[in-house]
Amino acid sequence: MKVLYSQIKELVPGLKAEAKEVGEVLTQIGFMMDSFSKARYQGKEDYVLGLEIRENRGDLLGIIGIAREVAAYWGLKCKMPKASVKLSGEQNDKIKVLAKKYVKRAMAIEIEG
Repeated sequence: MKVLYSQIKELVPGLKAEAKEVGEVLTQIGFMMDSFSKARYQGKEDYVLGLEIRENRGDLLGIIGIAREVAAYWGLKCKMPKASVKLSGEQNDKIKVLAKKYVKRAMAIEIEG
C-alpha cells in the first residue's frame, strides 16, 4: 500500500516527525516500509511511503488506519474526517432489483468527494 506523508500529516496535525522517521516507526511496529520516494503532490514536494500490510489488519487498508497507528505511537490525536449521513426511504432509481421474488430488501450507500 502506498500513502502520502502529507495525508498522514493532515490527519495527525501535531506530528513533528519527518517522513522517513514515520516510515521507520511504522516498520518498528510491524508495518514494513518496502519503499520510500519523493513525489510532487498538489504542486508541493511530498513523500510516498510504500508499506507492506498484513492480511489480518484490514483496519490498515486505508489512510485513516495508518494515521491512527502513527497518532497512537506518538500519543497524538487523529483528526477524523467529517461525514454526514442522509437516510431516505425513497426508491432509488440507480438500483434495479430483477429478482423481486428473492430479494426482500436492497440497501446502498453513495459516497461523494
